Amino acid sequence: MLNAESAFGSLWKNAFCLMLTYRKLGIQRRMDSATVLSIDTEPSRVRVTKSILSCPEYMAITRLYSRVRTKLANLTLPAGLRSGMYLIPVALAAEVDTIIADAEEELRQLVDVFLAQYDTRIAEEAARLKAAYRTSDYPNPDTVRAAFGLTYSYITFDLPGTLETISATMLKREERRSMEKVNNMLEDVNTYLREAMRSLVNHLVDRLSPSDTGKSKTFKSSTLTNLLEFLNTFEARNLGNDVELAQLVSSAKNVLSGVNSELLRSDQSIASVVQTGMGTIKGQLDSLLVKKPVRLYNFDEAA
Repeated sequence: MLNAESAFGSLWKNAFCLMLTYRKLGIQRRMDSATVLSIDTEPSRVRVTKSILSCPEYMAITRLYSRVRTKLANLTLPAGLRSGMYLIPVALAAEVDTIIADAEEELRQLVDVFLAQYDTRIAEEAARLKAAYRTSDYPNPDTVRAAFGLTYSYITFDLPGTLETISATMLKREERRSMEKVNNMLEDVNTYLREAMRSLVNHLVDRLSPSDTGKSKTFKSSTLTNLLEFLNTFEARNLGNDVELAQLVSSAKNVLSGVNSELLRSDQSIASVVQTGMGTIKGQLDSLLVKKPVRLYNFDEAA
């Protein structure tokens, strides 16, 4: 009988967890409701806030965070443990680590640019905020620099071996719970990948289908490249060994073999063939999402 320790051990030979937090300077401040409100109401029942900063340098940092989230979403999987925690397939670990390292370097540069303009932006906000302006709302440069950052760690989990020496009953109960957790995590992975592929395929089919007036729709390169990226990383991310979805991924690769965005824009016959083939896969994905994914993951094989 497979126990929880070997189940987790097998899972973590194929994946580990990333815990990531994006830190940035807070730009919202609470105001005294009684001072601001001119309507007849109880001030304690209303919350009034002000934005103390709005500038391109700050927005550049928030856009960097958004790009990192998007890149990681294409490689990681939801861990089902807590917000900001993702499963990383071992095969994609180096790529994920490079994304974070590059983001840290870019963040340092963006914070330098932000701080170079910090005093100027404060003066601009003083003119905008007028009576709502408070010098105390703006921390000193060292505090601002420390407010930005990417805090992350790579972690694994396992069943504590010490439970066995404490209580056989506790160990048995935790083994059962741990097995359920592993099964649920892998089931969530399967569902996530199925939904992600369906969304990408649906978008491609929609863009290749004529509009209500019969005209071709605008086709962006990202519509195809995002799907191809999913297909190319699927094998590494298929931790739950979803055989049914793997078959549809293989079919999609065959349909898109040798196809690029320019061909889909310029050659209507190719676009039509791809639209038909992907339309069939779309229907199969719709059916697949109706039923609960069956986990065919074999821990012994992974070990």
